Amino acid sequence: MEVTSGKLFLLMNEFFSEVNRKNCWNNNTVEYWKAYVRKWFSPSATMKLDYLNESMNKKSYTFRFEVLPMIYKSRIDNGISAEGVIFRNPKEFKVTGENYYYFECVDTTIVSSYNLYHVMHHGALMVVFDENLKIYMFEFEAKRFELTINKTCLADADTFNKICSTINDIGLPLELARTYLINEIVSEDRIFRGSEGQG
Repeated sequence: MEVTSGKLFLLMNEFFSEVNRKNCWNNNTVEYWKAYVRKWFSPSATMKLDYLNESMNKKSYTFRFEVLPMIYKSRIDNGISAEGVIFRNPKEFKVTGENYYYFECVDTTIVSSYNLYHVMHHGALMVVFDENLKIYMFEFEAKRFELTINKTCLADADTFNKICSTINDIGLPLELARTYLINEIVSEDRIFRGSEGQG
């Protein structure tokens, strides 16, 4: 195993920071996100998001390259106004004889900001880059989440209850979770149709 020079860490910071540039919020279209996905992901890429609830039940979503633009668009459609990431003791390496590069951080926090609250998902991130430094596999396992509500809402019981009622037990807005499920089904259907064509 070869330890790389820190380039992947810089790439991952750029990857997340680019999502927060103002033009993406002002131009939240499928075409914009198609360009973003083409820039960062391999055409063979897979994104897997795992979430554990308090009962330690896991909900997993797996998306293929083709639906990733809709995934990013839906996040803004469902209220995300900014997103940040904290890496604690990340590692990056290349396995000798392979053409893939690995970025691993078992203590990662992804902070999603909404209008009246913030959600922090804490978990483990593994990103695999191909030889062209395009993302081949993105996998995040959220082991727990924290919900922080703006102080002004805490004094208003109706607003507080409304916020809580729109978030599910894994820290996602209900509508966003439904969008994830729909696009996962689309991904599975495309994989199935592709395998039929090869038969």
